[in-house]
Amino acid sequence: MNIYITALLAGYLLGCFQTSYFIGKFIHRIDIREHGTTNAGASNVTMVLGMKWGILTFGMDFFKAAFAVVLIRNLVDGPEILPFLAGCGAVVGHIFPVFLGFRGGKGVASLLGAFLLFDWRIGLILAISMMIFSLVSDYIAVGSVTLYAALPGLLYYFHYSRLIIVISVALSLIGFFKHLPNILKIRRGEERGIRSVLFKKST
Repeated sequence: MNIYITALLAGYLLGCFQTSYFIGKFIHRIDIREHGTTNAGASNVTMVLGMKWGILTFGMDFFKAAFAVVLIRNLVDGPEILPFLAGCGAVVGHIFPVFLGFRGGKGVASLLGAFLLFDWRIGLILAISMMIFSLVSDYIAVGSVTLYAALPGLLYYFHYSRLIIVISVALSLIGFFKHLPNILKIRRGEERGIRSVLFKKST
């Protein structure tokens, strides 16, 4: 199998592991995708199940993408685009998991995990930017969109190849699409802010 496809597929399969789904199903006996915002991600887990489960979900989603990058970088001898593809694959797998009918999360934690291990400079800038914009706006979605928007520009700034930048643009467009309902809710005043869920009691 082509090494590029191998890297992408390995990342995708790792990304398909849905932490939020398993926490909901096996600990709380619910499908998290049928509650709250119906998103299979850390922010919805925090809203529905509480802070401790949200943190666990974020950590596991972060780790699986980081692991994909490390795995391919250490096991496959090839160009730098290979761990990049593995990281992107993990993000796409989280968003569109084949084992759950392609209904996953929005890929934010996985994107941070992938790029902190792919290039710590980019990962760190993305994490700080997301934190600032989320806190200032009071909406995680605003910080998440900022993260996706900044990715191609950062890859360009750090002189990555044109192909890597083009792929990152495609990934960013997927991220924008997934966050569009949140942006519309913010405009209508229907989106829950960070402060309204930050101290929600864990269940």
